[in-house]
Amino acid sequence: MLPLLVGGFASALQRYGSGARAREFCRWAATAWRNAMQNAEADLTAALGEYLELACQAQNTANIERGRRGILSLPRAWTVAHIEAAAEPLLQTNDEWEWRRLLEVYERLDEALLRKLAVRATSHQDPDIREAGQDILDWLAGGGL
Repeated sequence: MLPLLVGGFASALQRYGSGARAREFCRWAATAWRNAMQNAEADLTAALGEYLELACQAQNTANIERGRRGILSLPRAWTVAHIEAAAEPLLQTNDEWEWRRLLEVYERLDEALLRKLAVRATSHQDPDIREAGQDILDWLAGGGL
């Protein structure tokens, strides 16, 4: 879409100069770009939620891997910035399986996220979730990643 808009800006300037029609086109193109970016954000957010469900709630290994691959296929910086908020509903279920699967996702994604979630897990009320967090912290202390 960006090449189309850049080309459109150039064409508008050639065709209309710096007049009112060129400014009108530029306002329209800027609005179109903002709308496209908002839609892209919504699409990424929806995809991340679906991939997290597969990666953390599924019992079948192939589906878990499918979810992990999906998460890793998203833009990395965007995913690191948004995954905690997207994963929070999974963590609220207090299900050890989901906590462990999310720790595994974070292991592949970002060490700082992994460490943060592991520390959080160690203070959880559920002893199995505490153990999962401690396992990760021990693994990291031993040279993990």
